[in-house]
Amino acid sequence: PLAGVDVSHGAPGEQLDRHGAVELVVVRAPDLPHPARAEAIKEAVTTEGGADVGGRWWHAGEKILLSTFPGFQRQGSFMRLLRWLLVLLLVLAVAATIWGLRQNPEHQTLNAAARAGVAGQFVGGPLGVTHYEVTGPDSGSVVVLVHGFSVPMYIWDSLFTTLGDAGYRTIRYDVLGRGWSDRPDVPYDGSTYDAQLEALLDSLHVTEPAHVIGLSFGGFVTGHFTATHRSRVASLTLIDPAASSSAVPKMLHWPVLGSWIWQTTQVPHMAEGQSSDFLHPEHFPGWPDAYRPQMQYKGFGRALLRTVFTSSRTSFDSLYGVVGRTGVPTLLVWGRQDPTVRFALSDNVRRAIPQAEFFPVDSSGHLPHMEQAPQVRERVLRFLGEQ
Repeated sequence: PLAGVDVSHGAPGEQLDRHGAVELVVVRAPDLPHPARAEAIKEAVTTEGGADVGGRWWHAGEKILLSTFPGFQRQGSFMRLLRWLLVLLLVLAVAATIWGLRQNPEHQTLNAAARAGVAGQFVGGPLGVTHYEVTGPDSGSVVVLVHGFSVPMYIWDSLFTTLGDAGYRTIRYDVLGRGWSDRPDVPYDGSTYDAQLEALLDSLHVTEPAHVIGLSFGGFVTGHFTATHRSRVASLTLIDPAASSSAVPKMLHWPVLGSWIWQTTQVPHMAEGQSSDFLHPEHFPGWPDAYRPQMQYKGFGRALLRTVFTSSRTSFDSLYGVVGRTGVPTLLVWGRQDPTVRFALSDNVRRAIPQAEFFPVDSSGHLPHMEQAPQVRERVLRFLGEQ
């Protein structure tokens, strides 16, 4: 703003001619220290109305230059406000980062050292390491258990043991992103889950068709695998399968911020939310604690969020319709009091898979194989024995 202005003839209190839209006052105070110069300005420079001219000034060699043009002073006020806003935004960003780090449970990297001492086996695959267990005789017919959205393979404890004792070569595994399996940066869509399951079967030299059992979102995984790998599936059992999609809040689609919101507001409370799957959660008091260990490893929340996106894009009626057209023998089990996937949705699945045998379970929520274990074990064994 000083370009072209002659400032060599000013004196304290003297107003120079206007230069453009800006009127300048020059104060010579070469021997005064910086704070005293500011005081000199207040005393020596006044507007025509006699009011003090405050705070907008520059150094120019030995002189202090100050604008008395009101519009320019308003601009200075705006710039000061803008600077304060930027400082405030910076403070908020730092606070949000610190809060997010404290909220986010993921602080560890899942690797061989972290898995040391964990029960079960591990096998590499095209997308990473899979944690799995096998029970029952090697000569038995193969059964594969696929868990749901986020609870790892321990959700199958009772049925896993029952099937092995009944002579089935029974396999259960942690889906990628959960439990002790790797958390790769992949889409977590049907192709992702197909690749993991196919690689696991190949690594275990399973060549004959397997009986696959899917729980909750495991219904999507097993349904998709059946639709795309029919020759590898002997039968399909669906237990309270995912059967509807819903829109994801737009903010979760926002780059960077969306995943941060998910990671800091949803993931930290995942463990406590698991008990809501039961009709009688008081019968399973340690359920949230069993869930927590997997939450500390990086990539867990990302896997769940991308699975949410996959589910939101899926037409489950179409998916199960393809399963129905394959003619695969199917058993459909559903808890009548399921609060997670409403019992009424069983009608949609039955229409899509007309050959499905239906077994509704009274006095059960989303996990009937746990809340009504004897009934479900007996029905599943009978179905498998008929194949």
